Amino acid sequence: GASMKGNGKANGKPGVLVVDDEEHILTSIQDLLEDDFAVFTATDGEAALGLLEENDVAVIVSDQRMPGPSGDEFLERASEISPASRILLTGYADLNALVQAVNKGRIYSYLSKPWEPAQLKMMIARAAEHYKLLRQITYERDLLHALTDNIPDSIYFKDADLRFTRINPAHTE
Repeated sequence: GASMKGNGKANGKPGVLVVDDEEHILTSIQDLLEDDFAVFTATDGEAALGLLEENDVAVIVSDQRMPGPSGDEFLERASEISPASRILLTGYADLNALVQAVNKGRIYSYLSKPWEPAQLKMMIARAAEHYKLLRQITYERDLLHALTDNIPDSIYFKDADLRFTRINPAHTE
């Protein structure tokens, strides 16, 4: 199931999607975040993916152990839909299993259980800032590419070894 508190970006707050199959954890995280973030909640990965497609989300927080896809599997699928920063809440004691989950889910950060509320809130704030900066960088990159690709003058970029890394259509001609 899925629910939403707040109304996404419309209220000026960054969106945070929290996925956990335990309602009391969803409620506690929602209470912790609702003053600073628009909080969306889901009890399973499928419902969360639906929310992700419909809402502007800066950060996704997911429990690792859930029915259906595990947290890292859900986060891997989420990364194909959204550039949101991803945080995994995990009970893993095995470091190798944790590393595998972090890599699979392309995770910004993780927090081991039991987590401290202040620590989680700080991590989410940093992840939201990371998302915001990544969007700015992507916009600037896309703008630079659009300009260089449409300028009639020859433009190219080379790396330290003097290999071409980018050339515009005018230079190609």
